[in-house]
Amino acid sequence: PGERAVVRVRNAEQRRLVSEFGVDTLDATDVATELSIALQQGSSDAVAALSTPEASGQAEALGGAAAAPWQLDTCEGAAGSAYCTFTADGAELVVRVGQVEQPPLVTEITVQGA
Repeated sequence: PGERAVVRVRNAEQRRLVSEFGVDTLDATDVATELSIALQQGSSDAVAALSTPEASGQAEALGGAAAAPWQLDTCEGAAGSAYCTFTADGAELVVRVGQVEQPPLVTEITVQGA
């Protein structure tokens, strides 16, 4: 608690871009949703602010496969993590958010069917 991450926007004209937030005020579903928006918009800075270095690397490796118009399907907790599933055009994005440490960060990103 009390930690903050600041994400600055280069182009504030795009809809739904994160301009600034405190990650300690977001729950796992919020973090996963913000990550899906960052992936869709290709914002590597926002992905880095919301993720561990390993998860940021996974997002980078996905490249264009992650830039779909993701819609939240479900979020379920298990063993200190939340697994949020998003769908778009027959593909599935699964975002694992760690909930044990604060602030919650994305620890794993996978895309299937893209």
